[in-house]
Amino acid sequence: MAVNGVSLKIPIDMKQLKFHKLDAIYLKHYQDVEIDGESWCSFLTSETKRKNELLKVVEVLNQKKIDYLLLKGLSFQKYYPSTLYRYSLDFDFSVSNFEEFLKCADTLFSRGFEYESYPQFSYNQEMRGVIKLIKYLDGGDTLSLEFNIGGFPASDFTWIDYSIISKDSRTMYKNEVAINIPSHIANFIIFLAEINERDVLRVRDALDFKYMIEYIKIEKVSTTLKSLYLYKNVRRVSKYLENLDGGKQENQWFRNIRRKYHTLFLDKNHIIPMIYRNHYTPLRDLSMNYYKRVGEVLIDNDIFVNNIKKFELLLDVRKRFYAGILTHFIPINHDKYDSFQWLTEDNMDLVETPLGLFLASNFCVHTEVELEKVEELTNF
Repeated sequence: MAVNGVSLKIPIDMKQLKFHKLDAIYLKHYQDVEIDGESWCSFLTSETKRKNELLKVVEVLNQKKIDYLLLKGLSFQKYYPSTLYRYSLDFDFSVSNFEEFLKCADTLFSRGFEYESYPQFSYNQEMRGVIKLIKYLDGGDTLSLEFNIGGFPASDFTWIDYSIISKDSRTMYKNEVAINIPSHIANFIIFLAEINERDVLRVRDALDFKYMIEYIKIEKVSTTLKSLYLYKNVRRVSKYLENLDGGKQENQWFRNIRRKYHTLFLDKNHIIPMIYRNHYTPLRDLSMNYYKRVGEVLIDNDIFVNNIKKFELLLDVRKRFYAGILTHFIPINHDKYDSFQWLTEDNMDLVETPLGLFLASNFCVHTEVELEKVEELTNF
């Protein structure tokens, strides 16, 4: 497959194409082809609808003078040649702090957005969070937004601070709407943070890297990347791009080994050094992250699901939250409270927040009896 000078010597597999989000590129250059019943014309119609709805959200943020950045997506599109289209399943924002998100939350909910998945929050020196919203549009289309509170996550445990990604931020215009976006350097940092936890890189990662480095002199940003323990990702994605351009496919055995031990390399090369340097949390609290991982592996593989409740009790959800590890908050109602207040009832941790009442959870595995108890306690 060769598109606009990008030669990817790999077999065209529609499932892989869809997975790597390259379908938009493929459809544009082979307009007589359909993928899952979608043509280039139908794709453009859907994209126009999504982009127009996105611009309405940006206008709300601008009107309320919220300190935000629109990440990746439209911002990354600038690096691509005009003949290539970079497709995004969702649109990511970063806001400077939780209070900034609260300024627009009611408006977003009133305009039809709802939680796409359970919000996640943590607190260590400051509030962090990931809130995913979705709006169902006419014709079966959807618009998904992800708000990253306080910066951008490089792992469940570590964040790139908003002060770093907002430095030298720029303004771009789309249909006369002003959009705050990161600088080229900040975009590169965000890109490396996003692939940090990815055990297998994607073809689009290689394309992002290929076009982005034309705007960035890596040697000038290497000190910053090393201070964030992200520099090794430069070599990683660079090697991946080299293999794709050379038509090399990694030996499956090595691929499986790397996937299996990726979390260990992530801990050694990024999480532990980052925690130690920035004093996010005592290293002993890192053990909670391992308990969390074990529980998630059991759930993903349907192994010992009955014992997940034991892990739930073993890993104190409140300590996890205050250790700076992202914690699931299951929405109970939209009643508003002045601040975060924890209430413990029958081994369940309820949290009153300015966004509503939530059940804090490690693995989101709860019995009907527990949920009925929550309803009983909250009169919901």
